[in-house]
Amino acid sequence: MDAAGRLFAESYELLAGRPDVMEENAARETATVWARSVSRAIALLPAPATEAGVADSLADRAADLLADLARENAGRFTIDALRIGGQRALLVARSRGFDDGLHELESVAEQALALPATHPWKVVMLVQLLGWTAGIAALRQSTPARIDADAPAADPIAALEDRLSSALDLEGESWDAADLAVHATDERLGEALLAQVQMIMSTLAATPATYAAAMRTADIFQARFDAGILEARAYAFGVRVGAVATAYTLGWFDRTIAAAEEVFRLMEGVPVGPGDQDMLAFVHVQYALAARALGREGEAADHTRQARALYEGIAGSGWDGADAAVAAGLVRLGELGPINA
Repeated sequence: MDAAGRLFAESYELLAGRPDVMEENAARETATVWARSVSRAIALLPAPATEAGVADSLADRAADLLADLARENAGRFTIDALRIGGQRALLVARSRGFDDGLHELESVAEQALALPATHPWKVVMLVQLLGWTAGIAALRQSTPARIDADAPAADPIAALEDRLSSALDLEGESWDAADLAVHATDERLGEALLAQVQMIMSTLAATPATYAAAMRTADIFQARFDAGILEARAYAFGVRVGAVATAYTLGWFDRTIAAAEEVFRLMEGVPVGPGDQDMLAFVHVQYALAARALGREGEAADHTRQARALYEGIAGSGWDGADAAVAAGLVRLGELGPINA
């Protein structure tokens, strides 16, 4: 990491110290690439780099660059600035303490919550904020102080999570993913954000808010795929699979089936490798479990057979992860009990 840190630092010095080397547009795009590369790197940095302050220094510099870019073009760079702000808040919590980190994260949250409802990446930012809130909560060394035996002090983490969850629970409001996809600013930023959401959502507890966020994020990807952006299909697939799992965990069996059917429609006729076959088999099992809970035994049996066929294909694929995937699949199929006979 020392070598990578030096490269980031040296390239930053070139950006900041010699603005006359490049014309304005080239300098702006170079600064954008540098700041986004830092954001990606911070998400992957090992613990020693965080403890040594390498990540903090990079985040501070990226935040300064993006603040300048956002002042110049808010429509394009506000989300970048919020993203590095959230990452920086988590680093601050680690290096300077929980209270300082939470204060910074609350500031980022206020700005994200103030984004217009039509902003294409607002939902994505709110999901990321839930992930960072959970991360900062894990760094807290003690439970909130109590005012007296009967009146616990307000927990700022719980309050922030409630606000973010409420903002994500928008099922009753109008929703036009196609409109957001068409008006989305900076497609590559959107794909980076949405890909990161897949990782963040895997760390969050299943709640109505995370289900709504997963479905809406997938809707945006679906709309982008429908508009001709072919790589968006893979992202939509991954997020929709997460929505299936979340709905089932919540005991929302009708929604589990509805989300699974969206997965099947998305992947209909698409050649898939063993990794995606594993995910499809998982969705078939969740569908079968939900159908059985609803008393729809015929559907449960049909999707069990489809899951079994996919696992059999994976077993003979030669894929490195085949043995582990099939073993996990047999456990899932076992949850269906007699229906497998």
